[in-house]
Order: sequence, then C-alpha cells, then structure tokens
Amino acid sequence: MRVFHIIPGAFDYFDDINDLAFKMVDNLSEAGIQVDVMTIQFGGTKKSTTTHIKKIAPSREYLGDCSLDEAIKKMSDYDLVHLHYPTFGASRKILHELSTHPKLPLVITYYRSIVLQDFFSIVLKMSDWYFRPVLFKRAQAVTYFNEKDWNKSRIKSLISPEVFVENLSDTLAGSNAKDAQISHLLWLYNQLLDIL
Repeated sequence: MRVFHIIPGAFDYFDDINDLAFKMVDNLSEAGIQVDVMTIQFGGTKKSTTTHIKKIAPSREYLGDCSLDEAIKKMSDYDLVHLHYPTFGASRKILHELSTHPKLPLVITYYRSIVLQDFFSIVLKMSDWYFRPVLFKRAQAVTYFNEKDWNKSRIKSLISPEVFVENLSDTLAGSNAKDAQISHLLWLYNQLLDIL
C-alpha cells in the first residue's frame, strides 16, 4: 500500500499540526506502509524545519523542496491520498488533480481552523472556506483528533452519510497510543481500498 500525505508546513502557522502529522507518518512507515510526504510551503524550507521533522519523525528522510504542482501531479502514483487539513491555500490545485483521478481514495484529517494572526492568515482562511465544501464532499474518510474543534468546524454538515468518520483522540496518549493509531488508520485505508 502506497499512501501520499499532504501536510501544511509554512511558517509557524501549523507547527502543532506538523507534530501530529509527521508522527502519524512515522508510525505508518514503521508499520511497513510506504508513505511519502509533501509539505505545502511558500518560499524555501528553513534548516530548523528539517531538524524539527527529523526529531519528530526519525524514520523519514526529508528530501527538500519541490514545487506544489510537481508534487500534486505525483498523487496518481499512489493507492490513497491522505490530506492534513487545513491545506494552506492549496485546495484548488489538490481538487483539480483529484478530479482527474475520481477513483483515487481521499482521507482528510481535520486538525483545527486557521488562527487569524495577520493579513496572510486571513487570506488563507478565506481560501479554505471557499474550497472546504468541495474538498470534504470529495473525501471518502475524515478523521480528527479534537471533538470540540471538530464540532465547532461544522464539517459534519459537508460530508455525506457514507463517509467514514473516525475520532483519533485515543491515539494521542497512553501506552498503546501508537499501536491504536496504526490500527485505526490501517483499518480505514483497507476499507477504502476494498470499496474502490
């Protein structure tokens, strides 16, 4: 099974999401799933970002930057796409590529809404609000970590009843957290691949 993860990674807006997402990727990789990651960024990658990724996901090799268009075109080479939301303004391009591959399963992990810190974050939030309904309607599965943020987001109203929805909050802490996360995600991935 080959899974392509798309993780927001620009500036310091998404450090909390990066930590959870890269740990998830690392756990899946250790379980034998072939996982590749694209981070959505503007500008070059800082050395501190590369160091931080190495710390939270030691089994991952960070290959550096490539263009958003290049990376998104590679999605069709995978069995499944796992998008970590919010998308940092890349929703339009992601949706365009997914539209050319309608059978490619999409899992979205919702973390939180974009926090308004400056003008740039306002632009990102507007972009996400515009594309969010189409993006979540395209998903076959949605996961989340925080029940309060999930309920506040009102995303439930955007997804159809046949979409798998999985709360991953029990995979954050405890002695079995890592195994729980792997088993939740593998079950979900296999369900989607069996259906399609």
